[in-house]
Amino acid sequence: MKLAMCPKCHYAARPIQVGDEGGRRPYWVIQCSYCYYVAADYDEARVDCRDAIELWNRKVNKENEI
Repeated sequence: MKLAMCPKCHYAARPIQVGDEGGRRPYWVIQCSYCYYVAADYDEARVDCRDAIELWNRKVNKENEI
């Protein structure tokens, strides 16, 4: 699945893992590799990386429409 470019700086984004407070379960968010922008709130982190990509693309495309 292809990641949309960052709406802030137009660089490539990448998936990163973030953990819960206990650190036992990894979650995924997408972050710009240049400016570190994250479109999703951290409470929107996803267990599946593909779900995180879908969330990023949906939010970024919505921001680009404005």
